[in-house]
Amino acid sequence: MNCRLAMFDFNGTLVDDMDVLYARTSSVFKKYKLKPPSLKSFRNAAPINKEWYHSQGLPAEVTDEELKEAFSATEDPIWNKSKLRPDALKVAHALRDKKIITGIVSALNQPLFEKRVEQMRLREHFDFLIGGRENKRIAFLEMLEKFQIPPQQAFYIGDTASDVVDANLAGIISIAFTGGYNTRKLLVAKRPDFVVKSLSELLRIAK
Repeated sequence: MNCRLAMFDFNGTLVDDMDVLYARTSSVFKKYKLKPPSLKSFRNAAPINKEWYHSQGLPAEVTDEELKEAFSATEDPIWNKSKLRPDALKVAHALRDKKIITGIVSALNQPLFEKRVEQMRLREHFDFLIGGRENKRIAFLEMLEKFQIPPQQAFYIGDTASDVVDANLAGIISIAFTGGYNTRKLLVAKRPDFVVKSLSELLRIAK
């Protein structure tokens, strides 16, 4: 693939934090004295939203605000268990050495995204950083226009079904990373262009 623009998901892809997210999700159920769903059920969920929580037994009367508060309460105490994937920076640097523009596009709310980026000292390793994008497709299209790059020369790598869907809708190369939140089966069902087990595999795709 003749690549000129490489875009990465943050949580679950560059950052290995699935155990952290599962623990935080489980804490919501424990608060309401419910048994948390299994890790397998969690990884097969797409997306994790209020409807999913209710389908797993959370009382219907729990409001959006209460759910958000219960989930957010565990953010900082366990974040330190998250870690950057060992090959993340090596891959980012290798792509830049090939004159490929690199960036992160994340759904994580902007203030928290900025905080995590600073904690992991990532700013100098990427050409652009975008947080707070629930609709990543629009962000992809904005970057294509900004850098004047055709969609077939750009890719996005993410670990969730929605990442693959958004990349496909934008017309860019979609790469599913199986080491994150969603299972390989769930990712493959969304028809990604490539499926990888590690970030290092990007170097044989982006030539």
